[in-house]
Amino acid sequence: MKYIDRKIIFECTNGGLDIILWKYPDAIKAIEKAGTKFKIRGDEKTPSASLKKMQDGNWVVTDFGGDQKARNGIQIEMMEDNVDFKEAIQRIADKFNITDDPIKLNLPKADFEMRDAFENEPEGEYYFQIKEKFSESEIKEIFSDKVIEAVISDARRNNKGEMPEDPYQELRKILTHYDCFSLTSFTYIKDRRALVSRSTDVYPIFMFDYGTWKKIYQPKNPEKQYRFRYVGKKEEKFIFGSKQCVSAFNDYQRQNETENMDAESEDEREVKVEKLESIILCSGERDALNVAAMHYNVVWLNSESAKLSWSDFTNIAKLCKNFYNLPDIDKTGIRQAHELAMQFLEIKTIWLPEELAEKKDFRLNPCKDLRDYLRYWTKKDFENLVKTALPYQFWDCVPMYKKNGEFIRYNYKINNVQSYNFLYRNGFGRYKQDNKKEGYIFIKIEGNIVKEIDAIIVKDFINNFLKSRHTDVNLRNIFFRSNQLSESSMSNLAYFEIDFSDFSRKDQYLFFKNRTWCINADEIKVYRPEDVRKYVWEDEVIQHFVEKLDLMFNITYDELNKSHDISILDNSCLFFKFLINTSRIYWRKELEDLPLELQWNKEQIKNYQEKFQYSIEGENLSEKEICEQKQHLVNKIYSFGYLLHRFKDPAKAWAVFAMDYKISDQGESHGGSGKSIAYKALRHFMKNVTLDGRNPRLTDNPHIYENVTKHTDYILIDDCNENLKFDFFFASITGELSVNPKNNRQSVIPFEDAAKSAFTTNFTVKNADPSTERRLLHTVFSDYYHYNKNNAYQQERKVNDDFGKNLFQDFTEMEWNYFFNFMSQCLKFYLSSPRKVNPPLEHVMKRTLISDMGDAFNSWADTYFSSEGDNLDNFVSRKDAFKNFIDYSNLKWSSNRFTKAMKAWCQLNGFIYNPKEYQNSRGRIIRKIGDLTTEMIYVQIKSTQK
Repeated sequence: MKYIDRKIIFECTNGGLDIILWKYPDAIKAIEKAGTKFKIRGDEKTPSASLKKMQDGNWVVTDFGGDQKARNGIQIEMMEDNVDFKEAIQRIADKFNITDDPIKLNLPKADFEMRDAFENEPEGEYYFQIKEKFSESEIKEIFSDKVIEAVISDARRNNKGEMPEDPYQELRKILTHYDCFSLTSFTYIKDRRALVSRSTDVYPIFMFDYGTWKKIYQPKNPEKQYRFRYVGKKEEKFIFGSKQCVSAFNDYQRQNETENMDAESEDEREVKVEKLESIILCSGERDALNVAAMHYNVVWLNSESAKLSWSDFTNIAKLCKNFYNLPDIDKTGIRQAHELAMQFLEIKTIWLPEELAEKKDFRLNPCKDLRDYLRYWTKKDFENLVKTALPYQFWDCVPMYKKNGEFIRYNYKINNVQSYNFLYRNGFGRYKQDNKKEGYIFIKIEGNIVKEIDAIIVKDFINNFLKSRHTDVNLRNIFFRSNQLSESSMSNLAYFEIDFSDFSRKDQYLFFKNRTWCINADEIKVYRPEDVRKYVWEDEVIQHFVEKLDLMFNITYDELNKSHDISILDNSCLFFKFLINTSRIYWRKELEDLPLELQWNKEQIKNYQEKFQYSIEGENLSEKEICEQKQHLVNKIYSFGYLLHRFKDPAKAWAVFAMDYKISDQGESHGGSGKSIAYKALRHFMKNVTLDGRNPRLTDNPHIYENVTKHTDYILIDDCNENLKFDFFFASITGELSVNPKNNRQSVIPFEDAAKSAFTTNFTVKNADPSTERRLLHTVFSDYYHYNKNNAYQQERKVNDDFGKNLFQDFTEMEWNYFFNFMSQCLKFYLSSPRKVNPPLEHVMKRTLISDMGDAFNSWADTYFSSEGDNLDNFVSRKDAFKNFIDYSNLKWSSNRFTKAMKAWCQLNGFIYNPKEYQNSRGRIIRKIGDLTTEMIYVQIKSTQK
């Protein structure tokens, strides 16, 4: 449901008074007698609430027995039903039938009267009051301005340039010719009451009279299902306009017979049946009447669901040389037109331009029909559409005769233009692909699904189609022998310009086998695939059936403490349970490193573990520890939502950087924490490329992105080596992506089309600087899942130990459904979050600092600047300190690297490196030692700052 402005809610509920009476029926007392108090609680002994109309016209209730706060109708609904503002609006709109389309609030309506039925008015009978002639406004309701202009122009030309006395005379004749009349009113007798609907200048009512039955047409009725009403018994297979076409055909025959009889000699006389030039099948009354006004013969069917039978087609086709179909270009119209053209290959389809659908009609729906088309294009434009309309029949058929007139056979010839049209309409075409040698690929579109194909598939489709139609074997041989179905010939197939943008800044579509979901900040909308005008690659359709489930978590934000809180509502999703455990950074305090007062036996530990096996807030943890674990979980949820949203925002140009929480010795890798499992999970949703991060020479490969295209949504650099050059990737995170495939053309993918990326690693980014950090969205994984290397833990724990199965590989359909719902809810949270959600960064920074300095330096600095020595809070020769470190470590370091490590060590331990008050203008500390000027370093304890 669309958002309804609160002003509309108040306008439609008498300033909110109707809402108040709905929630507090006793408030009627305050209306009957001003100032009277009323009850708002059932157990209330004394009425304590008052009603007041404010200056803006809206009513409020003040509860003097409660918080004494004045509340309007919407606020009362929020309080009484414990819902938020948006849900309150929706509940009120449902209750009082308030439309979510503001346009409908101002739509015209018929004048309606209800009276007692007269004795001579039988039950169920209709009565019509027909106008003498159509008014100008009624003509403009039926006919497009462009058609009216064309008809009047013809009338002036026929009247020697003068405006005729009645410029609409021809249009009135067309309406009458097709049995259409305008009504002053119609009356229906029901339950002995006469229900009278009268037309107005802005609300016309028309009636099509077919003798035994009639069709009432109210084009301005805001509810589509009530625009038509049938009186009498409607003929099931009635074809509107067929009577007029037969009449036109007969008139044409009589004219030809007269001309034939006027021929001077008998030899000039031929008994020949001349057909009408064309008949156009239209999608409805107004389209048909407009086409008729442009001098075409028209027919239309009884309803959108009506089908043209073989006998119907034959009867119409024998009247005309060209039988056209003019469909609407909404999804239903396009599908039905294709089905009709595939059934009757000779029918020529007049396709309205696709850009028409980008415009809106008066109901704010996409334009789709001829009446809409003629708001923007002219009669001449329509004539060109008719000229270029093609049938699906993709061959020409010429009968061959002997000299004596005896039929021999049909001679067949491939019609190239119609062949390519047939293939295009069946979804075959080319799609530009810059990283391909030819610059394109062959594709097949089925519904809204696009798949890449080989050219041979096209030939197979043609041959199988001809076989299924039981066509002449001579015709089939033509196509088997022809080289016009070769791959080189297929290069003439039309290009498809396909918009694969299944997202916007505010939403993201996900495509499943049975449903399409649209996720935004407020909700997950569910559609049937055929109801969505979005294209998707075949391999991006998630091959599972889904059903939308309730929320599994609720996340709130504390502005005061600048932290998130998460309530877990349903942890049935195995992947959600997995993420909870990977966020339990204090799990050892719960299960292994128990305090003295909790030195449990194995049975107690087992009971605790079973109770809090998938809990982020175990009883053994402090509030601060629980809060920190929750931040890690919310951060992971946010990161999945970020990667699932394909929209590229320059202000959010990040790569997800998943690392371990456990601090290890430099160069030591633990792994097994679940990072790869977590971020490989995203590969179930989109086109992806995975790079082997263990390869230290990965970034030396000039073809590193050879498998990446603009349709790649996700790049995972997995299990990154300690020495991988992370900064190699950073330019592509915030800018365009250069692709250099082997044996193909190099291309550049612009930022908005480039894939988002994620790194998983057991290490930190080396030499991290502000430029690096702003490109990263860190996520941190606890060592809850771990290998028990060197007996560092009491036990080893793998992911499948918890679940008794492998994630994903062993999922049931129900478990897949939980997974897809959970991830969609992660996406919903990301779209609703106005701020970047980092994990608690203190530990991340600590790991980074240790990585920057290395184990050797850390060990040396801990000793050299020990609180028990003389070098802390003192001037120390930089040269001497540097030499001491080199002698200690036997490493070949530069002076700059030593300085960087010093700064990292000081930051890690909370010291000040070279306080500003001691620095010169160049940021250095210079002192004299004896006669020598020497550069010094000074490590200051923060508590000693001046």
